[in-house]
Amino acid sequence: MAGLRFVIPQRVYAIWLIALTCAATAVLALPEPEGPKEPRVIGKPPVGLRKFAIYTPEIKYPLSAPILKLTGAGVVVMKINVRTGHVVYARMGKSTGSWLLDDAAVETVYQWRYKPGTISPNALGVPQSAIPHTEDEAIFKFSVSFELREN
Repeated sequence: MAGLRFVIPQRVYAIWLIALTCAATAVLALPEPEGPKEPRVIGKPPVGLRKFAIYTPEIKYPLSAPILKLTGAGVVVMKINVRTGHVVYARMGKSTGSWLLDDAAVETVYQWRYKPGTISPNALGVPQSAIPHTEDEAIFKFSVSFELREN
């Protein structure tokens, strides 16, 4: 048994060589992987309120959202106490489709501050009866959009 050799029949060798060539060609023909996409948030205080703003940090894309490729657009509804200028209520009137994006928008809006006593409840013509409120509160809404753009 010392002289036993393993011999590959020519036909098997030819099939193996063809399969290897096809696999190499398929790998070379793969499209290049997409580069990282730049996250972008479009969502600012309503135009009529910007002149009264004291502190309105930008809405940030959650760190894990671009990795998960989460995008969406929605509407934020906020209630501002006219006397203090603080946002006392913020919710999504229309969801972005992701609770992660919705929470990022709402949490940021709660940080916004406006000059006390300068905002009129009817400043933007938004119907004030949609959400229960007092005469010291004004309701506003604006759209927010979370996008991933090519670099």
